[in-house]
Amino acid sequence: MEETYNELKERIDQLENWKKSARKSFFQDKIELLQKIKTNLGDTVDDIVDSHVREDNLGFWQNISKNISTPDVGALVQKLWVEMCAPGGIEFDMTTRGEITQMHVTKCPFADMARELGLEKWGYQFYCMSDYAIVEGFNPKIEFTRTKTLMQGHDCCDHTYQLQKNNV
Repeated sequence: MEETYNELKERIDQLENWKKSARKSFFQDKIELLQKIKTNLGDTVDDIVDSHVREDNLGFWQNISKNISTPDVGALVQKLWVEMCAPGGIEFDMTTRGEITQMHVTKCPFADMARELGLEKWGYQFYCMSDYAIVEGFNPKIEFTRTKTLMQGHDCCDHTYQLQKNNV
C-alpha cells in the first residue's frame, strides 16, 4: 500500500519526537546518576566529567581531521556546522571577515532540552564545554573563543574561530 506524503510526514514527525524524547530521557538518567555520585564524592565529579568530555571529544575530532587534507577553519565549519549541527536542529548565522569566522547560534536543541529539565549546568558541562576540545582535536592551531551561550541564558552562542596568526 502506497503512503501519501502527509502520512510519510506524520511518520517522520513521530520518529523525530521519539528521538527527542529518547535523548531527553537518556540525558536526564545520566544526570540523575551523576547527581547521586556527586552527593557522595563532592565536586570532584565535575572535574571527572570535564576530563571525560574533553578526552572523548579530543580523540573523536583528531580522527575526523586525519581524513581532511587541510584542517583549517573552513573545513571545521563545513564538518561541524554544516554537516553535523544544522541537520541536528541547531540554527545559526555565520559571518567571515578576513581570517575570522563567527557563528551566532540562535537555536540549540541541547540548550532547549537542558532548560526544560532544569539541568543547564550539566548541559553546559556536557555540550558547551566540548567546543574547546572539538577545535583542539581538529586543529590545535585554530583559536576558539566564546563569550556567551544559550545554555547559560544568553540570547545566542557566539563562537569565533581564527587560525593563529603565527601559523598562517
